Amino acid sequence: MGKKSKPSVLPHREAYQRMNFLHQASQCLLSQGQPELSRHCNSVMRTVSRRLVLRIDRSVKRTICKQCNQLLVPGISSQVRVRANRQRHTVVTCQCCGGFRRYNTRTTYVDGSFDHSPADEGKTAETAGGIAEGQTANFEKKPSPAGELENSLKSSTDSTDPETLSLDDR
Repeated sequence: MGKKSKPSVLPHREAYQRMNFLHQASQCLLSQGQPELSRHCNSVMRTVSRRLVLRIDRSVKRTICKQCNQLLVPGISSQVRVRANRQRHTVVTCQCCGGFRRYNTRTTYVDGSFDHSPADEGKTAETAGGIAEGQTANFEKKPSPAGELENSLKSSTDSTDPETLSLDDR
C-alpha cells in the first residue's frame, strides 16, 4: 500500500501557476516588441482556463482583449477614456482590432468596500441597500491608499537636513 498524498489547499495549483507565468511572459514579450508572441501566450492562458473551468481574476481579465487576445496596456496597445453619457464609465479600446469594452466607474468604490458619505449614516440597512430589515447601517469612511502614500512621502521628505540624517539615510 502506497502513501496517500495530501490534498492540496488549492486545486489545480499547477494550472494557476502556468497561467500566471503565461501572463507575465505576455507582458514581457509585449515590452520587447513582440506582440504576436504576446497574443499567443494570452490565448494559451485562456485555453487552459477554459479547459479546466478555472476563473481568471478580474484584474487580469480586464488587461486582455476578448477579440484578439492582445495585452491591453494604456497608451501602448489600448486607449482608455472616461465617459459620462448615461452613467460614468470607462471605455478601453484595443488599438490592434478596434474592439472596446465598457466598465462602470463607481466613484465611491475604494479598496473592495464602498465609501459612503456622512449623509448615509443613520440610514437603515433596508434603505442603504442592506439585506436585513430594521438594522442600522454603520458606514465608516476609509482613507484612500493614495492619501496614505502622500502622507508618508511628505513625512520622509521633511527630514532632509543632512545633520539629522543617520548614516543609513545618506
